[in-house]
Amino acid sequence: MVQQKKYCTNCGSELAEGARFCASCGHPVPGEDPTLPSPADQAQSSGSNQNGETLIGAATGLERKKGLFKTDTFTMIVTDKRLIFAKVTNEILKEQAAQLKGQGFMARMQASMSGDHITSRYDNIAPEQALAENSDNFAVDRSEIKKIKFNINLVDTDSKRDNDVKMEIQTVREKLQFKLRNHGRVAEILKQTGLV
Repeated sequence: MVQQKKYCTNCGSELAEGARFCASCGHPVPGEDPTLPSPADQAQSSGSNQNGETLIGAATGLERKKGLFKTDTFTMIVTDKRLIFAKVTNEILKEQAAQLKGQGFMARMQASMSGDHITSRYDNIAPEQALAENSDNFAVDRSEIKKIKFNINLVDTDSKRDNDVKMEIQTVREKLQFKLRNHGRVAEILKQTGLV
């Protein structure tokens, strides 16, 4: 009997037989570990879920002031129905660091800068579950969004680095303001929705 090849659901690399984690990106292999979701569970929780909500994408590095000296960092999970803001907790950072352990310095650096090691966790859970994982998480229905605008202050004009970018989301009830560490990814996802 010919063994069917398996590929990583995160990066697409071919998986070694019996692998529990992808050798390229460190992503867990569904179904190989009873504590990880099976492919059937993964299909049910990613993409469209039971409520018909479809995941469009996620971006991390959205900083929001929480007082005079405190800032919380969020991952924005965009679906066809709402924007979910999931707080990046110390537990999430530790979990993701453990997944990156054993990878080369450059791979860890690239994953850290892009935030993919954090956003990929939301590919495998339903939007409702992401919202419920922390009491600081919240959502905004897309129907309540009046306008989203970016304020870009170029700090390093020689390299055109936009490391001082702010995003304001004006809803029917409030204005949400975030400083962005990954403006390009946030704008890319929001353009797919037609919100910007």
